[in-house]
Amino acid sequence: MKKTYTVSGMHCASCATLIQGELQETSGIASCDINVANHKAMITFTDSEIPVEEMNAHLIKFWYSLVDSQHSSAGHGEEILEHTHDYETAKRDMYLSIPFVVVSLFLMGWMLGAEYGVLGISPMSEMMHHLATRRILPLMATIVMVVIGRKYLKAVRSYLRYGKATMDTLVGIGTGFAYFYSLFVTFFGERFSTYIDPERVFYEAAIVVIGFISIGKYMEQRTMSKTGQAIKALVNLQVKRARVLKDWKELELSIEEVGIGDILLVRSGEKIPLDGVIIKGTAHLDESMITGEPLPVSKTLGEQVIGATLVVDSPLEIQTTAVGSETYLSKIIQIVDDAQNSKPQIQYKVDKIMKVFIPVVLSIAIVSCIVRLFIAPKFMPQSEAIRYAIQAFVGVLVIACPCGLGLATPMAIVTGMGHAAKNGILAKNADGLIKLRKVKYVAFDKTGTITQGKPTLTDTSLVADILRDDALQILASLESTSTHPIAHAIFSYAEEHAIPLSSIDDAKNYAGRGLSGKIDGTEYFVGNPQFASEFWLSLPTTYEAWTEEGKTPLVLFTENEVIALYAVADTVKESSLQTIATLKEMGIVPVMITGDNEKTARAIAAQVWIDQVFAQVKPEEKAGCITTLKSQLTKGGLIAMLGDGINDAPALATADVGIAMSTGTDVAIESSDITLLHGDISKLLKAIKVSHLTQSAINQNLLRAFGYNIIGIPLAAGLFFPFMGWMLNPAFEGMAMAFSDLTVVGNSLRLQAKKIT
Repeated sequence: MKKTYTVSGMHCASCATLIQGELQETSGIASCDINVANHKAMITFTDSEIPVEEMNAHLIKFWYSLVDSQHSSAGHGEEILEHTHDYETAKRDMYLSIPFVVVSLFLMGWMLGAEYGVLGISPMSEMMHHLATRRILPLMATIVMVVIGRKYLKAVRSYLRYGKATMDTLVGIGTGFAYFYSLFVTFFGERFSTYIDPERVFYEAAIVVIGFISIGKYMEQRTMSKTGQAIKALVNLQVKRARVLKDWKELELSIEEVGIGDILLVRSGEKIPLDGVIIKGTAHLDESMITGEPLPVSKTLGEQVIGATLVVDSPLEIQTTAVGSETYLSKIIQIVDDAQNSKPQIQYKVDKIMKVFIPVVLSIAIVSCIVRLFIAPKFMPQSEAIRYAIQAFVGVLVIACPCGLGLATPMAIVTGMGHAAKNGILAKNADGLIKLRKVKYVAFDKTGTITQGKPTLTDTSLVADILRDDALQILASLESTSTHPIAHAIFSYAEEHAIPLSSIDDAKNYAGRGLSGKIDGTEYFVGNPQFASEFWLSLPTTYEAWTEEGKTPLVLFTENEVIALYAVADTVKESSLQTIATLKEMGIVPVMITGDNEKTARAIAAQVWIDQVFAQVKPEEKAGCITTLKSQLTKGGLIAMLGDGINDAPALATADVGIAMSTGTDVAIESSDITLLHGDISKLLKAIKVSHLTQSAINQNLLRAFGYNIIGIPLAAGLFFPFMGWMLNPAFEGMAMAFSDLTVVGNSLRLQAKKIT
């Protein structure tokens, strides 16, 4: 059993690592994935669900908690990050810290100018220096540490008590050490002036580090809130109220009050409140907000409609078939949310690095401090050595805060998944989308994937001296007495072209051969060529060519003559040929796997330029075809499978990436990694592009995050100081750390601006 929770109090990747570790050690929890980008925890229970209070008992000591976020399409928007307590806290901290940071930076600049003789030395400057270091900075630092820095000091206390550190622990140790050392110097500096410089304090470092981190956290959370726009946009599609027909009265009810089977009244220009079936009316519906398709689609009696789609031109009466979390829109929201919570394999490697990162950083900071305390006095005064030791210790802890490293992957995933959803591509998990870029073979089911999935009247050949529409009227009238799919195709064609039907008398069905019936006293027959040959009628050879093309021939005749020949076939989708041609240009090999006969399969494959075909394949054998294709792959290549039926489910599960058409069965969709809305095969190309963009963002983020730490930590530790005199002030390191986080977040959000064509 899986369930998703919102995590309160988490603001960095190391927090996520600690929370994940605590929860996974809890009895009854099989696994736990924490997503720092959207503050969600996806927990898998071994048996039954554990009460949230019990889980929080393990987290509250670290100042975290879980909030039950089981959502429906209504109310999910309340979890958008910008409305959370964490966001408001970050906003308050930023506004409070800005004036202190500005004053501290001014005093820092003024004191550095005085120290290096830029401003000169005068009684006034000495008095200002004394006032700043003894009065102004201590007061400001105390306010900052008590109000904003309190959570960092709490993290230090938790570390000392439980032995588990986070980024907050590093900041707390660094700024706390700088602050309390400065207090010691302020009150006891003169007494120990032999060992320390009574004029050298680090109040400004504590103020500016915490200030810049607060500013960075606010900007980071504000920017990260944009990653929830995909779900927020879906949630906002939901209609809040509906007009319902009950007891012949029109009532306006909230969505929660509408039940299955209720009759909804929807006017032109209004959104359909819930999923249902049309019981009165015909209209064009704008489904672009769900499918991404710009053109309206025609819907008539008996057809399914999706909640949140727009009625363009005519009023409808709709009987609801799904409400609450069972609606199509709610399921889409669930899929997108689950996908954003999932982790690709590369993130698990980053998580392992995070577990050892903090202990390593603490060790580097301590070693850097000790080296300066014991070695530096040989080359400089004791007070200067202590100053650089403290600066190195604080600097390493501050600059190493691993936010960017932890955000690199989840930020890219959340943004990539959201961008895919906007384009009608629903990825159930991160790995499925990421793997798509490595696909070298794409195996297509034929029916419903490459083709429309339903027979259509494609060809007509008149034999007798009769008008085309008159012959079609006879044909459609006969077929109207049957429920066969071919009969439905002909009946639909006649309805689409406004061909009227004649009344039929004495209708008969000849199983496996055809139909007959009387119109105005004349008996007509329709069926396969073998049925016509029973009447010793001579048939044109036209139908043989149709058979070679995989079409089903029909003959319309009387006892004495052949009237016309027709061909019915499952036609290729308009988008199939262009999609497959583009795949071949990309170096991806298309393959067809179908249960249809060899002749029909080859005919359809030729239309879309597919060379490799597996025909007459039983459902249980389709997975074996995928295994066969895998044996043909070169190292690093993967196989994707596109299908829409129950018979495709084993192959979808066996493929490296299973892709289902949303027009298919629930079983196929459940077995797949990715679902293409509206059954549009061309969305496969968009999905591949999103896969490349997402992986590219992950790589760029990780490169920047690792590069920042690889350069920043040695610089902060003072490794270059003996050779080049480079030594960063911790205040500027705090600013650099905040900037690195924003760089990762901003780079991820660039995905939203990328057009996918």
